[in-house]
Amino acid sequence: MSIKLNSYTLPDKTINSMRSILDKSTHTKTELGFTLCADQRNKLQARNICTGEDCTIYIRGKCDEQEKFAGAYHTHPNSYSMASARDLIYCGTSPNICVGGVKDNKIKCFTWKHEHITEERYNDLIGILNKGIRQIDDPVYEKTFECIKEFGPITHIEKIMTEGDKKIDMLSSLIIMAEQEKIPKREIDDMKKAVKSKLDIRRKIVEEMNESSAKLIPKYYNEKTLG
Repeated sequence: MSIKLNSYTLPDKTINSMRSILDKSTHTKTELGFTLCADQRNKLQARNICTGEDCTIYIRGKCDEQEKFAGAYHTHPNSYSMASARDLIYCGTSPNICVGGVKDNKIKCFTWKHEHITEERYNDLIGILNKGIRQIDDPVYEKTFECIKEFGPITHIEKIMTEGDKKIDMLSSLIIMAEQEKIPKREIDDMKKAVKSKLDIRRKIVEEMNESSAKLIPKYYNEKTLG
């Protein structure tokens, strides 16, 4: 059964493609996704399937002739179907952001509630914010500007967390090497405590980020669970 996302329709065929990719992501543990392109009847079609680091919410793959870019779908192989701040910060340039979560085996779509804007204008607004300007007078772009401003700090922390995860992975690899080299148990235990401490801190920060992001979503997006 097709689903309405504001002026767009998500047909069964595209929903089945989403579920198929989510199932594949469950087994491969990699992020997968595709561009959502709207045909002349505003039905969303799956285009430009991507994998891994090539796959971000800001997919700009080409749509077929007479189609228009209408958003993107991607999976979270290590988390839930809730969109992250990094998914949502492209406020207004991506009408529909759909996410499949491996941990809850659900698909959620987040549809922008306000005026859609061009990529060029979005970049202009980023430049204005980077100059330290905190308010604009243009009502057409006001919601996008507010959205970028509010999701921005959370997105920045998410990027820092990604770098931190690399260090945790490195420490975990060092522990395995230390155990293989028969390093004294006391030293290995100290390394394990350090990793546990970093993981505990990470867990708290992630919980706070998710909570902050969830509070902002209703202000800018309509949320719909596909199941």
